[in-house]
Amino acid sequence: MKSQLSEQQALIPPDENRRMFDGIARRYDLLNTIISLGRDHVWRREAVDRLQVRAGGQYVDAGCGTGALSLALARRCPAGALTVHGLDFSAAMLQEGGRRITQAGLAASITLQQGDALALPFANGSMDGVISGFVLRNLSNRPAALVEWCRVLRPGGRCVVLELAVPESWLMRGGYRIFTRLVVPGLAWLLSQRQAYVYLLDSIQAFPAPAVVCQWFEQAGFTDVQTTPLTFGSVRIYQGTKGG
Repeated sequence: MKSQLSEQQALIPPDENRRMFDGIARRYDLLNTIISLGRDHVWRREAVDRLQVRAGGQYVDAGCGTGALSLALARRCPAGALTVHGLDFSAAMLQEGGRRITQAGLAASITLQQGDALALPFANGSMDGVISGFVLRNLSNRPAALVEWCRVLRPGGRCVVLELAVPESWLMRGGYRIFTRLVVPGLAWLLSQRQAYVYLLDSIQAFPAPAVVCQWFEQAGFTDVQTTPLTFGSVRIYQGTKGG
């Protein structure tokens, strides 16, 4: 049985986590694409599909990093037709995100700010949706994060979380272990900070089972909670709707 720590908290403290992401910001997107074998854009598209984006809506990308998910969300409508509030605690990641958003011509749709995903700077019931990609696993208190994300949603608003996972099939787990323990650290050593990606793999292993995460959603106040595996279960989408 996993400890209470492994079910609720990240493997490293917030300040260390911030320094780690500051250090890998420049190569973060490149490594994600290589490690995911080019599937990361498909995962983001699937997550945005679940959010049911509409023109005029207000959305939060909690832990937006370099803005990849914010961009995928903003592209669903003409520039300026919706608002995405990207929030992250890493200044270096936000700097990269700002550059990408400007290049994409979507600065009218996306605002970025430094902040804490456990304490969103938005009023109760002010948002139409909250989305988060590969962030929940890194937070100091995962259930509390979901409570906070539910707080800012309007009744009927959706929360969608994209997170890495260990495949449940024993056959797929064998290939997953070979790839993640041999290939990924080597790529990280060549292109970025190897230790950060060793942490990445350890944090995936320590993350609780999908049933536990779904229970967190329900306890936070979400209804119609679902989880969907992608790419042989190496990634999962979690989603829920705020009750009325």
